[in-house]
Amino acid sequence: MIRAINSDTRNHVVRVISRRGISDNRYSQQLESARTNVRSTLEKYDRSSFILSAYVPEPARDSFLAIRAFNVEVSKINLKNNYANMGGLTSVDLKFKFWSDFLSRVFRNPNGNETITEPTMFLIRDSLKQGVSLNVDYFNTFLNSRKHWLEKPTFQDIDSICSFGEGTYSQLIYLQQSTLLSSHISPSAISLLEESPSIQNLTTDIAAHIGQANSIASTLLSLKYYAKQELVPLPIDVMAEQDLSQDSLIGYINEISKDKKVKNLELEEKLKNVIFAVSTRANDHLLTGRYKLDKLKEEIKKVSASTNNELVSKYSKSWRGGIPDVIFVPFMNSIPVDIFIKNLQKKDFNILDDRITNSSMNRWRVVWNSFYNYYSRNI
Repeated sequence: MIRAINSDTRNHVVRVISRRGISDNRYSQQLESARTNVRSTLEKYDRSSFILSAYVPEPARDSFLAIRAFNVEVSKINLKNNYANMGGLTSVDLKFKFWSDFLSRVFRNPNGNETITEPTMFLIRDSLKQGVSLNVDYFNTFLNSRKHWLEKPTFQDIDSICSFGEGTYSQLIYLQQSTLLSSHISPSAISLLEESPSIQNLTTDIAAHIGQANSIASTLLSLKYYAKQELVPLPIDVMAEQDLSQDSLIGYINEISKDKKVKNLELEEKLKNVIFAVSTRANDHLLTGRYKLDKLKEEIKKVSASTNNELVSKYSKSWRGGIPDVIFVPFMNSIPVDIFIKNLQKKDFNILDDRITNSSMNRWRVVWNSFYNYYSRNI
């Protein structure tokens, strides 16, 4: 029997529903505000990631935006204006602690109602609420690697840059892979990976190579920025081989920033040789990534043809180029690096040439290359 609802009960229900509607509406507004803020950050500081976000499936897009914005925000932490705190911690220590503590709170209680005004952390918590797979260990490894480098901001050799890249840029790609391989986003791709340890290893290896290539490219791009802080991020041993001192390079870069007419052809030639040696390693990582991508495609084809897994058998026929979107899309982080290296080659490895980093020109190259690579399944 359906019991009649008296007027007091009816009014109470209406009030509860109304409050819930207001609460849901407020949360939706906060979510959209966080998205807008993060997109704006990427559009300003990491235009390539902003463009590549279009290829990330909708359920994982907020996660991708948050991961890349997290990189931008943490990368803003530098030694400039660093000072000691009364507790013995420096301002750099405190900034890293802010992010580490924030991550701990979000991952410890992703379904909590704590008010979060930091846009990146808001999107990360919302992604966790939606069941997106994120691992806090990748974030912490990124933070620790970045902090460790700032404590001693030099690279002894190219291998050191690659190790730094594994601890930073590769972690970001692993995070993206993790989000795309969430159970509600890509069950068929997860089944594929479970069918073959070889596919799992190749997928991770390609990400690692792309991350290390990103690290090298980022290091070269940051040369002018760090020179203003009296630092040189180039490998010490390669500079020594060219008899190029850090002091002379810092002085020259800061001098030409004030007067473009200043020229030191001998120093520039030595610098070109250093840039050539370092960028060659980045290109080697991309070449290895491409070789392993070909092997990955072959392995996926072989497993798809022989498996009894219903999901893989059903969906493998629709995988563009024989590889699922969710596995391929993280590899597109190689595109900005490839464009940068080709720009260097065209300008004879003159890293001081402003045309190498021409944002407008590179933006359209990323747009075109991402479209081509996505459909051709190449990196």
